[in-house]
Amino acid sequence: MDIRFKSIKGMNDILPPESNIWINLEHLLREHFFMAGFREIRTPILEYFELFVRGIGEGTDIVEKEMYSFKDKDGEMITLRPEGTAPVVRAIIEHNFLKHDGICRFFYLGPMFRYERPQKGRLRQFHQFGAEVFGIQDGSIDGELIFLGVSLLNKLGVQERDFITKVNSLGCIECRKGFRESLVVFLNKSKDSFCDDCKRRILTNPLRVLDCKNDSCRALTQDAPCTVDYLCEGCSKHFDEVKRALKCFEIKYEIDSRLVRGLDYYSRTTFEIQITNNLLGSQNTVIAGGRYNSLFKDFVGEDYPAIGFAGGIERLLEVIDKKLIEPKEKLRVSFMSDLASFDVRDVLVVQKLREAGIEVEVDLATKSYKSKFKRADRNQSTFAIIKGEDEKKGGYYTVKDLRLSINSEDKQFRIKPEELCNEILRRKEIEWS
Repeated sequence: MDIRFKSIKGMNDILPPESNIWINLEHLLREHFFMAGFREIRTPILEYFELFVRGIGEGTDIVEKEMYSFKDKDGEMITLRPEGTAPVVRAIIEHNFLKHDGICRFFYLGPMFRYERPQKGRLRQFHQFGAEVFGIQDGSIDGELIFLGVSLLNKLGVQERDFITKVNSLGCIECRKGFRESLVVFLNKSKDSFCDDCKRRILTNPLRVLDCKNDSCRALTQDAPCTVDYLCEGCSKHFDEVKRALKCFEIKYEIDSRLVRGLDYYSRTTFEIQITNNLLGSQNTVIAGGRYNSLFKDFVGEDYPAIGFAGGIERLLEVIDKKLIEPKEKLRVSFMSDLASFDVRDVLVVQKLREAGIEVEVDLATKSYKSKFKRADRNQSTFAIIKGEDEKKGGYYTVKDLRLSINSEDKQFRIKPEELCNEILRRKEIEWS
């Protein structure tokens, strides 16, 4: 097949009827965040390259290996967004959202882009939802945000036995120095046994070694130092607040010292909600996030309280109860006519049917009615409304019930235009009552 007519590897089409499920899931996500006091923010898919280098960190896999970056016609280095947090921070600073009471709650939905080997739960164009809270310093919001993620999974039919919530604290820049020094000493003892990526990370970003998915590397770091053992008084107090909040929200959790996350901007709380029933294989994290107070320092010169999470929609679709987001059954009809017979009165009838919640496809194509009926059958239409030359002269419509056999007495009837909508609705109530 000509490559011009194939989608790019790892960038998939979403086609009907699956697209209907996506629409319903996105609606449910929006409703979930709106009900928690969040408002939607939509950032461009293209940002300046420097935003992600400064925000995510030069030593991260995303910046070094995975970003889609190129020069535009003005010679500016542009990047397809690989994640949502840095663009949201850029937007709220650029548009002065923090100048009022300083507290903002935003959520987002949209495509992200990373160049990596496509696999189950990981595509080059993937879709994320995320929630971000700005302006609250204490650990209560950390617990509330984790609850927001857990309650979302509950709403989508994921059983509590099928996922686990993991939390950790990375501390602040100051108390992390001691941890980093101890970690580097520990890692260097087995330096030659690590994979090539981890050997590089020991020099550039040693915390990322703890996040390696290679089984041999994980075994080598089994007895590595734990971040919580190096927390300063302020970070230790904050982590205690987070744990108290989780208890208040009745969230079952475990502390995971490996939970360092892959982005440089995280500090203090990090968390992941992982699926434990093997539906996702090794890519089992559906929601993940943490605090990133220090991200603001690159933009405004000082830290600012901020925490958020993101989740993958493709991964979510693998684990949720699809029955909860399947399209609700709607009455569908096909209005069959031709340009010689169709007029503005028919448009008004079609609009009235649609306003009453009935899906109406208008078929004015120059083809036989036999072909039109075949199409209506493929589209699962319940009724065919016909207006041909005879109907136009007689001032009526012919309605066929496409579910009934050809010999049924109720298969076909004539009706005046002003009575059509009520009759269709009456038959719908009889059928669905």
